[in-house]
Amino acid sequence: MSVPEGGSPLVYFISRNHLGDLDIAGDLVDVFDLIRLMRHMAWHEPLLWADRLGAAGFSDHGLEGVVRALTRRFGDSVPYTGPLVRDFRYTITTRP
Repeated sequence: MSVPEGGSPLVYFISRNHLGDLDIAGDLVDVFDLIRLMRHMAWHEPLLWADRLGAAGFSDHGLEGVVRALTRRFGDSVPYTGPLVRDFRYTITTRP
C-alpha cells in the first residue's frame, strides 16, 4: 500500500455493515479501537488486538495517544489546545 506525502494511508472500505468495525485484521487504528480501549480501562474487558495496539505505541494506561492519532488529520482546523480526553469522574456531595 502506498502512503501519501501527509503520512496517512487512504483506505476505503465497501460493506453493507455500516455500523460495524470493518478493520477485521486490526491493521488500522480507528474509533472502534478507542471504544475498545475505553471499555478495557473501565470494565477490564479483554482488549482485541492488544498486541498490535501495543506495537503501535498505544497502551491501556491512557487514551491520549489514540485520540491524538485519530484527530491528527484535522489538527489544523481545530484550534482547541486543552486536553483531548477529559476526566468526567465526580464526587457526589450532599446539599445542606
